[in-house]
Amino acid sequence: MSLFKLRDFLKKKLVMDFSKYFAIGIIVTIMGIFLTWFLIDIFVINTIIARFSVLASLHFVKFFSYRITKLFSRKKLGHIQFIIYTVIVGFCYLLDIFLVWLLIEVLHIKTLISVTLVTGGLFLLRFILFKATRLIEED
Repeated sequence: MSLFKLRDFLKKKLVMDFSKYFAIGIIVTIMGIFLTWFLIDIFVINTIIARFSVLASLHFVKFFSYRITKLFSRKKLGHIQFIIYTVIVGFCYLLDIFLVWLLIEVLHIKTLISVTLVTGGLFLLRFILFKATRLIEED
C-alpha cells in the first residue's frame, strides 16, 4: 500500500471513528437528559442520587456501545479497556465539575455558555484520549 493510500485510509478511519463516537454521544446524552428528568420530576428522587445513578448506568451503556460498534479495538482484553475507559471518563467528570465551577463561580460566565464550552471541549478531549491510549486503534 502506497503512502498516499495509507494516509487516505487513515483519514477515512478517523472520520468514521469520530462519526461513531459522535452518534453514540448524542444518543447517550439524550438518554441522560430524559432519564434524569424522569427520575427527578416523575419519581421525585433526590437530584444527586438521580444524576449519579444515570451517569453510572450510562457509563456502562457507552462502553458497551463502543465495543459493539467496534469503535474500541477488540484486540485488547475487555477488562483492561474498561479500566482505561473508566479512568479517562472519571478524569473528565472531575475536570467537568471543576471547569464549570471555575467559569460560572469565579469568572462569572453565564451557565449556558460555560456548560456548552466545557461539554464540547471535554467531548473532544475524551476522543483524543481514547485515541492516545489506543482504545480506538488504527487497524
